[in-house]
Amino acid sequence: MTRQVGHHFLCPQCGYDLYTANLEGACPECGHAIPRRKELEKAKNPRRVNAQHRRQIRKARRALMWSIPLTAAFLAAGIASFWVRWLHAPVGCIAWILAFFSAMAVLDTWIRMASSTERLVPEDK
Repeated sequence: MTRQVGHHFLCPQCGYDLYTANLEGACPECGHAIPRRKELEKAKNPRRVNAQHRRQIRKARRALMWSIPLTAAFLAAGIASFWVRWLHAPVGCIAWILAFFSAMAVLDTWIRMASSTERLVPEDK
């Protein structure tokens, strides 16, 4: 039986998740040798790992609660700038820029929440 990485450990070279990779092998993404550490073989306490991921999920949900309406407001101001003449040049341009960047922030938060959700470890009962 080959020894495997017992928890989510990121490759120091490329950031690839080495969970269940062979301890004597290399990173499948970049080929960098897996560091030799005792604690890599032992699995972490699943309740503690899940608590950390759940905390990240809660933070992401709180961020989405205000960032989605803010993105919608910037988008509405950008769309309104096509019809309201005094909004067209100064405010419209700024609204479209803010709508783009806030949409990227929403997407980033959504991806972080999804990655934390899929990294939850099954707990023994």
